[in-house]
Amino acid sequence: MYEFAVTPAVTSIRRRGVEISEVHPDSLGAEMDLEPGDRIIKVNGRTVRDYLDFRFHTAGETELLLEVRKKTGEDWELELERGENEDFGFSFEQIVPRQCANECIFCFCNGNPADARPSLFVKDEDIRLSFLYGNYTTLTSISEDEIKRIVEQGLSPQYVSIHATNLDVRAYLLGVDKERADISAKLKRLLDAGIQIHAQVVLCPGINDGDVLLKTIHDLAAEHPRITSVAIVPLGLTRYNTDPRLTPVTPEFCREVIGQLTAVQNQLRVRLGTNFAFLGDEIYLRAGQAVPK
Repeated sequence: MYEFAVTPAVTSIRRRGVEISEVHPDSLGAEMDLEPGDRIIKVNGRTVRDYLDFRFHTAGETELLLEVRKKTGEDWELELERGENEDFGFSFEQIVPRQCANECIFCFCNGNPADARPSLFVKDEDIRLSFLYGNYTTLTSISEDEIKRIVEQGLSPQYVSIHATNLDVRAYLLGVDKERADISAKLKRLLDAGIQIHAQVVLCPGINDGDVLLKTIHDLAAEHPRITSVAIVPLGLTRYNTDPRLTPVTPEFCREVIGQLTAVQNQLRVRLGTNFAFLGDEIYLRAGQAVPK
């Protein structure tokens, strides 16, 4: 059951709330006369920024007050009761990714031809997409609000591109200063709050390999199981990325990395019960070796 009140819309440049993209027939949403293009602004007085907020604020709630901006411009307040776990029957617009502010020297966007489709130039740095799809973030520009949101809503696991625990090397790879490259305090807050972390290293020959890589692995493994794993993937270059700071990955390099890491993986497996550091399939394929099971 539901009741609604209509109030005049307030003109605003900023689009508030989250837009409904589809309403299924014979659903609770259809019963409330909600339509594609309507925007849900608040749930029980709590601001809705995207569909993650909506799911979080409505989870387990049977009595709800929805503030809705109709596509006609009217503002509605809908009071409703729903059965436990009853679905609303509508879908939402996709999340618009937060953009990355780093200048990573290995960024895949730099390897695209100028006429590539626009979606290939999107540099996302979004903790929501990290939780939903496993997209990696660097945490260099994560805001206080985003940290609180991860903790409050339990957006775990998070996938974090570390690249190197040596701050000079990390700053160089990300194209930022050392202060911004240092995410140790942010990472500690997430780990202490019970947020699981999967780490990543984009391996660039002559920069974050060798002893730098070993230090990175051991530093991260010291936080196991809170940091669950580190994925090590090779630098990818195309003919469009001619940055002289980058050295192509060769079969010989891949064989050296495998040789170096195999002993480390064996040690970690004995100590932690897991290899912890996992090499990307491409490293084995480029080396001419079989990909481990």
